[in-house]
Amino acid sequence: MFDTAPFVRCGRTGRAGQKGRSHTFLVAGDEQHAPSLIKVLGATRQDVPPLLVEVAHRWEVKAAKDAKKKAAAGDLSNSKFKY
Repeated sequence: MFDTAPFVRCGRTGRAGQKGRSHTFLVAGDEQHAPSLIKVLGATRQDVPPLLVEVAHRWEVKAAKDAKKKAAAGDLSNSKFKY
């Protein structure tokens, strides 16, 4: 589904009042950025590709499962508890 390049690139075009086009590449391992990208596209009234919505949904499901696992395991890494 994704290329294996190790970076995300979001370009800027249309300088000096000119219109332009920008491309954003998400690669394997960058799925966590999909929800934010959807928010940006929505805020600027741009079309959101269905594949991006799917990737964001899968990421959110995975993140929720991971959070449940940490909570069940008693993960205190984000707490103010000091050893």
